[in-house]
Amino acid sequence: MAEKTIHTYSRIDDGIVAGIRLLPMEDLEKIRQEGHAGLNNRIFIGTAGNFPPGSPVQIDISIPEKGVFRLNGVAEWTGGQDSPGSETGIGLRLLEMVDIGKGDAGSTSTDTFTGTGAETPGQEGSEKSEMSDDPGATPKTASPGSVDPSKTVLPDSAAISDLLGSLLDMNVKLDSSTPVKIDQDIPTAICTFILDDGRIKAIWICDLSMVINIGAGLAVIPPEVAMTNINSNELPDNIRENFQEVLNVSASLFNRSDGPHLSLGTLVITPDPISEDIQEALSAVSGRRDLRAIIPDYGEGLMSLIETAAV
Repeated sequence: MAEKTIHTYSRIDDGIVAGIRLLPMEDLEKIRQEGHAGLNNRIFIGTAGNFPPGSPVQIDISIPEKGVFRLNGVAEWTGGQDSPGSETGIGLRLLEMVDIGKGDAGSTSTDTFTGTGAETPGQEGSEKSEMSDDPGATPKTASPGSVDPSKTVLPDSAAISDLLGSLLDMNVKLDSSTPVKIDQDIPTAICTFILDDGRIKAIWICDLSMVINIGAGLAVIPPEVAMTNINSNELPDNIRENFQEVLNVSASLFNRSDGPHLSLGTLVITPDPISEDIQEALSAVSGRRDLRAIIPDYGEGLMSLIETAAV
């Protein structure tokens, strides 16, 4: 069984944080595609913002006499929420740091953020900007009027793999597969993602193996326990709750700065009845991705991501 890795996070002083927001998923994809996602330093920033594990996050910091820098990364854990009694804040895995303000070319060094002995920058600097409490909200930097509802909201397999890998701390591989069959005899998860007016725009369907392997992997439940549940077609409440936590984060995958805003809708797991609006949405498919996930130590699972005509 894969062991959880223990990481050290260097603290960044709240006083130099000039802004923190959700990073558009396509920007995270661009960082990865251009080969910049190799920084992998880890920092801790105290914040009351709601950025669940797996959320792509963008932070601006102002360092006296050096300049303003933009940090792009992925939230790995949330203190005070995931860890009751711990200090409120987020542990962030950095993927990229960009000099966006006054400062010389050498000021982009990452030494300030590396290791337990890292020196924390001073508190002088710009004031904090307003944070959004909604991790799925469109960033304030998005251009007005840029929403294009006709553009697909479905994330690509690399973005899904990145999010699942970050949540499970594993290398989750995805490849093309056949559509997931909605089975009334074997539990199948059907999750909707809705527009601001409540219409269903996307549906994420997972077979029982996918639900259990994700839910078990998130809580490091032994793989043999997960396999027993799969073989008996049983979905324990604790694994279901863990799977729900993953869904809470996954809304960020469907949000683009130039697309409609989606939020988590309803989760139905058969044999619970499928509502009429979900059935109608499933009959109005405008696009889909059918994938097989391979989760180390746990096994395989199937998922179908479906875009609907927003019924």
